Amino acid sequence: MIDHLMEKNDGLLKYMKDVRKEMTGEDRGDPEEIEELKNILKEDLDFIKNLIDPKHKAETIPATDQAAEEAGGASKQRPPSNPSEKRYILYEIVSNERNKIDVDKWDYFARDCHYLGMKNSFDHERLIKSARACEVDGEWQICYRDKDVFNLYDMFYTRFSLHKRAFQHKVKNSIELMITDAFLEADKHLSLSEAIDDMEKYTQLTDDVFEKILNDSSGKLDDAKAILLRIHRRDIYSCLGELISQKSKKELQVSI
Repeated sequence: MIDHLMEKNDGLLKYMKDVRKEMTGEDRGDPEEIEELKNILKEDLDFIKNLIDPKHKAETIPATDQAAEEAGGASKQRPPSNPSEKRYILYEIVSNERNKIDVDKWDYFARDCHYLGMKNSFDHERLIKSARACEVDGEWQICYRDKDVFNLYDMFYTRFSLHKRAFQHKVKNSIELMITDAFLEADKHLSLSEAIDDMEKYTQLTDDVFEKILNDSSGKLDDAKAILLRIHRRDIYSCLGELISQKSKKELQVSI
């Protein structure tokens, strides 16, 4: 998705060219400079994607990437893929695989608690102020003051509460299943599933698909429309029961 957005942003290279001119005082304007800007952009995009999803950073991010100052380039050093180096902690800010304490959660806590009318006792600003880069058993990681332990308890309790009271609520799950069934019926005529491999179609896959199905008069989407009309009438799927199992979802579906 990021690659697609960058390809469609015609003014991006011009912006990067202006930034480079401001930083280095150079404005060559030749084709080689444009290609160089494209390469710089690719490196930055790879870095951004690895911050969001750090699983493959070891293969895509070099340990160091320092531009030669004598060539007029801006001196910079990319975060290493080795946790024994301090700048590795940058991979724990957005998506923390180590302990799941990251700003992505803090963002949706604030948003979802606000719109759901739930109290959010977790104080992310206090936690940010106490955050420090510490070396633990030879690896650098983001650590917090011991007196913030109860604030961290509140963070995980907030997450639990949101899942229990909203994200995994039985009514929410029922409506989600109904929308899925409706979209599967509509896919025969709207080809919604093709959007997963086509970012141009994916950007057009917005909430108006729901209204498009409901307002269809061709008769082709009647089965999908019937399911969505049930949601409007609050005639939703009934929950027959709950169970806790160690089996995978696929194994459970087969057994049922």
